Amino acid sequence: MKTFWQRLQPVFVCLFLLGLFLAVTGRPAAAGMLTMETPHFNIHFREYPGAEEVAAKVAAIAEEIHAVLIERIGYTPAKRTEIYLMDTTDFANGFADVTYFNRIGIYLVYPDLDAEWTGGLTMKAEDWLRLVLTHEYAHILQLDMNGGITAAIRRVFGRIPLLATPNVLLPLAYLEGFAVYEETANTGGGRGTDPYFDMYLRTAVLTDTVPTFSQMLGAYDLDEWQPAGTVYLYGWSLVDYIAREYGEEALRKANESHGSLLRLGLFDALARTLGKPAWVLWKEWRRDLEERYRAQAAEVEAAGLTPVEELTGPIMAAAPVFSPDGRSLAYITLGKKTFYPGLYLRDLASGKDRLLVAGYISSRPAWSPSGRQLVYAKPGYLDGERFYNDLYLYDLDQKEEIRLTWGARATDPAWAPSGDYLVYVARDNLETMLCRYNLATGESLVLLPGGGEIQYAAPAFSPDGTELTVGVWYPGGEHGIALLKNDGFGFRLLLSDRSNNRSPVFTADGKYILFASDRDGTHNIYAFVPDTGALWKLTNTLTGFFAPAPAPDSQELVMMAYGAGGYRLARANWADLLWEEVAVAFETPAKNEAPGETLSTPVEGSTRQQAAGYRVKPYNPWETLKPKYWLPVLGVDTRGGLRLGFETSGLDASERHGYQIRLAHGLKSGESEISLGYWYDPPGRLYLDLALDAITRESIEGGGRQDRFGFGATAGLWYPGMQASRDLFTGVYLETTKPAPPVTGTEWTGQVYAGVWEETKGGKGPSGYCRERELTAGFCFTGEENGFFGEGFWKYSRIRRGVPRTTWKISAGLSQLPGYFELGGAPGGHWKSIFTGYPYESHYTVRGFDSGTVAGSGFLLLNAETYPLRIPVEKGLWDWPVFFRQVRGGVFLDTGYAADSWEFTESGLIAAGGVEIRLTMDFLYQPNTWDFRFGFAWPLYPRGQDETRAFRIYVGMGSEF
Repeated sequence: MKTFWQRLQPVFVCLFLLGLFLAVTGRPAAAGMLTMETPHFNIHFREYPGAEEVAAKVAAIAEEIHAVLIERIGYTPAKRTEIYLMDTTDFANGFADVTYFNRIGIYLVYPDLDAEWTGGLTMKAEDWLRLVLTHEYAHILQLDMNGGITAAIRRVFGRIPLLATPNVLLPLAYLEGFAVYEETANTGGGRGTDPYFDMYLRTAVLTDTVPTFSQMLGAYDLDEWQPAGTVYLYGWSLVDYIAREYGEEALRKANESHGSLLRLGLFDALARTLGKPAWVLWKEWRRDLEERYRAQAAEVEAAGLTPVEELTGPIMAAAPVFSPDGRSLAYITLGKKTFYPGLYLRDLASGKDRLLVAGYISSRPAWSPSGRQLVYAKPGYLDGERFYNDLYLYDLDQKEEIRLTWGARATDPAWAPSGDYLVYVARDNLETMLCRYNLATGESLVLLPGGGEIQYAAPAFSPDGTELTVGVWYPGGEHGIALLKNDGFGFRLLLSDRSNNRSPVFTADGKYILFASDRDGTHNIYAFVPDTGALWKLTNTLTGFFAPAPAPDSQELVMMAYGAGGYRLARANWADLLWEEVAVAFETPAKNEAPGETLSTPVEGSTRQQAAGYRVKPYNPWETLKPKYWLPVLGVDTRGGLRLGFETSGLDASERHGYQIRLAHGLKSGESEISLGYWYDPPGRLYLDLALDAITRESIEGGGRQDRFGFGATAGLWYPGMQASRDLFTGVYLETTKPAPPVTGTEWTGQVYAGVWEETKGGKGPSGYCRERELTAGFCFTGEENGFFGEGFWKYSRIRRGVPRTTWKISAGLSQLPGYFELGGAPGGHWKSIFTGYPYESHYTVRGFDSGTVAGSGFLLLNAETYPLRIPVEKGLWDWPVFFRQVRGGVFLDTGYAADSWEFTESGLIAAGGVEIRLTMDFLYQPNTWDFRFGFAWPLYPRGQDETRAFRIYVGMGSEF
């Protein structure tokens, strides 16, 4: 007789094949997707007006970069690299992945001020696409590098993740540092030559906040705020030092030796290549930093520093703007581990701050002429896939927020002094334009078109409202400050050069335009006189000043001031400013097109012309989705023989389809083992995960046979906001056990379930929170008793310095089955366990007791814990991918009740309290946090019967109960 699994096996396999059919045919995920083929790249993009032209530019740049980097890095990939162009966000970024094939993702948008302030990713670049493609392709060549053992693995087994690409295991600082080094060496305006990186390193040296070697290797969440991400900033500085002192050939040898598994780990690869231990190299690099930046600081100090008064602490405060009456200051906070982002209002007389809007704000706020409203930009999901900026208005009297635009991709609003309209910057992928928003009708129109990838930023009105000043960047790297009439006509460049000239704003009398610039190698505030063309340097600082905000009475200047802890607001008296006149050298933009004009025909030798002949075809997911490797599976059969099989997995270039397959067959028993997983992420809100697990193995008691299988499905729905996720899930789980002869019969148990889970994160000021809720319902069958069940929990955590400090959790459940819910012991199984292959358990934590101490058809459980003691550790083990972040100590209370009847019985009540110490660790150079838990638990009710049972010592792994 066929087992239950054997009868259902075709059903599950058909469901899995249905998912693969969707992937192979590209329905509907590939709708509107195209692929451009070049000799070394496949470029995938969504079809829309102008998309093919952008893809052609990417194609030409990519081929140029390929020719340069394969010579420099000394490696040529065997197959094409997939490049996926995305228009789904207003935030610049890219990624590289070599797991299944070489793949690059590029977001088609230029960096904004937030990217500059927090990461040093500025518009110093001559061409953003060239910079990001160079960075990501350097990753591809370094990570894909193989030889020796790894080359043999690829020939036999294919592209096994990690084993076939061992350079993936190198520390992030070395990987990102190498990519930043190549972007700097091969493009105009890479981060390695940007004064932002100089500012970050100089400040770290002067304040003695340069991280240790182990701290800088990964993207670890350190107590001390680190600019630009430790891995980019310090990684580049170290790689640059190696190249300067030991030659670029040393970098190539280290990459090659690790990529072929001749050396394991960065320290070993560097030691063998350079002939000295890695810690000696770190000391040399550290000494080089000290000598360079202390000399630089002495030179800056010799010119005299501008005295300033700090208004805020280092809370990542940015973009200050005075109210029209000068009594208040609006500003935003960018957010860091100890402070959450938001829009704030400071009363300058009392010095008190008030949070107006919690959450990420992506632009400088603008005041209404009445001083009772503020307008600003912030991001949100437009349709579940596209994450765009829109304009919002906050009314100080009504204390409410009003959304003004939908899908406008709007930022940097400026409120006209007449009060009836706004001007803002709108994005259209690589293009920008100035737009006008009518506050009465809610209609927008284009005030000043862009074209040619010209980037506008931070428009500001003159005091009388007749003119606008705006920052402008031209392809080729020229930054300008421009002036135009309020109707969009009369555009003229006042200033244009290779300096980073940003955030222009008029003074109250309209005589000066203040702006921030790095023209002398350090970020300072300057004043330009439109009438005469004179330029004045107003400040001099060791670190950096940004985003000037002149007071309406012209008596003081407020600005962003950089320091070791991040950005804060500071003010300087107008009389204390330098007013040092500096020479102006106007540079005509290389792409000298009038705003709004685009090249109607390709320029001779342009990238558009070079890529004109590349073939374009409909996107086919199967070309990248098909298996790229096979991994042998060995096991023990139920009859003592071998179980042989294989596993593989795959992903398509657009990340719409993914799958995992594991198949094995028993040579003696003929029984199979199968594990199938499939996920589908179509455009829009929905994503879908399917998982199937079916195993036949020897029974735990021995001699018999145990069949276990489960099928689960999760549908995730994305909602507006960055910090919320919700899942709908359902599934079935069944386990059958057939004892060894002479015992006959079959025991079976299982359940069908469905539920919903939600998590929301956020924060205000220094305090964060995380809320989780879950509700599950289903039907359980055991062969003897059947019945429905329902269970759920609500959990709330207060977060300090990136980890929960105090957590409450309330759980409850009801079932028709006696003894269904078990309380006691350490954290146990859950319905999600079917995705990891472990049997289902309905088990809830009460520390200090045995598992299943009390059980019932209904239960109520309260878990509470707080960790007031915190000791930073922040040390790693050499270059191992393990980082010890901190030790926390605290107390807990677990109280639960379970029974089969509604009448209260003391035997169903258990309670325990105790103390617990947690060592928080990160793995794989990422903030993949896990806790090692060591605790003492005292049973409070009922008490132990003798002293040996007065308390229990336990250990475990896990972040939460």
